[in-house]
Formats: sequence, C-alpha cells, structure tokens
Amino acid sequence: DSYIKPDIVAPGEDILSAEAKTDNGYTRKTGTSMSTPHVSGIAALMLSNNPSLTPRQIKTAIFETAKPVDGVTTDKKNTRSGHGLVNADGALAATNPNGFIGVKQFSSPQQVNEKDAVTINTTLKNENILGDSATATITLYQNKTAVNTTSVSLDSEETVNISYNQTPPENSEVVAYRLDTTYENATNT
Repeated sequence: DSYIKPDIVAPGEDILSAEAKTDNGYTRKTGTSMSTPHVSGIAALMLSNNPSLTPRQIKTAIFETAKPVDGVTTDKKNTRSGHGLVNADGALAATNPNGFIGVKQFSSPQQVNEKDAVTINTTLKNENILGDSATATITLYQNKTAVNTTSVSLDSEETVNISYNQTPPENSEVVAYRLDTTYENATNT
C-alpha cells in the first residue's frame, strides 16, 4: 500500500497559466506542472497559518482532508486518485492552532404554520486533527434578530449536536434562520 501512487490529486487540466510571448501573457496548460503548485500553495498557506507544523503534519492533514474524486467510491488510497482531491479549506481547518469549529449539518423545517414551534438542529465539529481544542460562540438568528447564543468548547475532532426550539414572530410572512460562529483566541484563522 505504501507504494500506491498517486498520493493526492490536484487541479492540473486546462489551467490558465502565465507565459511570455503570447498575445495576452497567458496560456492554458495541463499536467503535473500545473497541479504541483496547488499542493505546494496549500502547504504554504498551512505554514503561514501555523508555523509550528512539521512536514509529517502537513502531509497527514492534506491526505486526511482530501475530497473523494467523482467516480471513485472507495475511502482508501487508490491508484486513480490517491487519497483524493486536495482541499485547502479542510487542510487549513485541520491544522489551525486554535482549533476550528465547522458547521457539519444545519436543518430547519422548510415550511411551518404561524405560531408553530420550530426545531433547528445543527452538528458542529472541531476540524483540528493536531490535538488543539476550540472555543466558539454560536449565535442563532431568526431573520436579523439574535435569538439564542451558545458557547461551545470542543476537543480536537470532537463533535456536538445542538437543538434550538424557536417560535416564529407573530405576523411574520417569512422567517429565515442562520448561524454565526465567533471564535475565541482565533488570531490565526
């Protein structure tokens, strides 16, 4: 298994690239010369955000946060796409030194009658894979009004489910719900 290649895949087909002696200074290219900068750029962003990362931590985060490639159904490394398609957002969240709480799921009823109680469910996860905990304040908004605030502290890779029970305001034709997340000690996000 350690000899299965590729390790990871990145965009590398029909990429707009700079080139001298063209009409507009650009050309489209395909190949590893186009995909390699995507992966090295993600590694550079990770180091900029968390300078204490080791090469092994960078590699692990890039592999563990890769997204499956269309048509590949296995969750294991394979000879077509390795660990999957690089995921910059996921790799940065996984290595953020203050943790990173992401909303994994958010659901509310599509339609309710006036004055009916509404249950809103959300699943939050600390995406950090390096052992860093995260603390955040989660605010539920009903239209533009904050109606509930919850403080959440999660260990590395920990998940929590939160349910909110709300009654829509009277005489309101449309009610929209959204969550905002404010991070504590999130100087590097």
